[in-house]
Amino acid sequence: MNTITKMIRSVWLFVSFMPIAAAQATCDNDKVSETTPDSTFEIHDDGTVTHLRTGLMWSRCLHGQATTWCAGVPTALPWHLALQAADAADLAGYDDWRLPNRAELASLVEYCRGAPALNTSIFPNVPWDPAAVFWTSTPFAELPARAWAVLNSGAVTPVDPTLGGYVRLVRTPERLYQVGDVGPAGGIIVYDKGTRSDGWRYLEAAPKAWSGSHDPWTTWGCEGTTVGTIATAIGTGAANTAALVTAGCSAAAQIAAEAEINGYEDWFLPSREELKAMHDALAIGTNFHDEHGLATMSYASSSELNSNSAIAIDFAGGGSQVNVHKTLATVVVRPVRAF
Repeated sequence: MNTITKMIRSVWLFVSFMPIAAAQATCDNDKVSETTPDSTFEIHDDGTVTHLRTGLMWSRCLHGQATTWCAGVPTALPWHLALQAADAADLAGYDDWRLPNRAELASLVEYCRGAPALNTSIFPNVPWDPAAVFWTSTPFAELPARAWAVLNSGAVTPVDPTLGGYVRLVRTPERLYQVGDVGPAGGIIVYDKGTRSDGWRYLEAAPKAWSGSHDPWTTWGCEGTTVGTIATAIGTGAANTAALVTAGCSAAAQIAAEAEINGYEDWFLPSREELKAMHDALAIGTNFHDEHGLATMSYASSSELNSNSAIAIDFAGGGSQVNVHKTLATVVVRPVRAF
């Protein structure tokens, strides 16, 4: 290894572990305006970024690099393996990643820069070689033995698919919901976490008349037994419900877990805070009971209090916590789902 090669390698290793903020993009040509300025991206804390002009979500790092700071050398793959790697990717709780098509990948080219022709504050630690290949999913129609790629120089060109190229993941933007919107299962969005983590962002309450003319009435169940479902926070209802169903003693949890609504089967009995969020999102105006088919009674949460009592939320007015006897009190069930 000659001296120049050693110097280049040393600089590369140093840059590979620089904080992202230290690798700001600059224009090489002052006669060309930035085409991908920082303001056109929304950076997320899970290794992804949304391009606001297209709405597409991208991986900030290349396949083979560490998610944090994009450290390490990306993996170069032939085209068919690049397609497979993108399809198999699981990043930030999403499993619908893919290799971008030609137009999508070209939308990231920064035309005021040379290699890398990319905003490197958004997409750090990319290779420096101007001829480096970044695969698209688009085959070259005129010559099946070629596939379209974007070079590090910004050129969009057909390339021999047996060559090694890099993979940057993309996914089609998901629909964004607001509290009060109708959800995928026909219910109402009652909570928005703000970002997707642990596989979900929204809570959707079951729609009006999901179980017939009114929400089912029952007793909570499990009297004399402490199952251990004492968690009350948002995000704990699904685990609470699963534990109660396994214990086989909670009628309220069983009803929620067995719900099948508009083709969706992932319903559960909400925790106390999830149920409170439901109340607060739906209890708007003077006619909300009729509008959403809500009983003026106490609704069951999946949160236990002790061996004889569980927690409910009063939907008759105010949304306050009510401690109900597990078998002597009647409660109402309205399941939720997280997605």
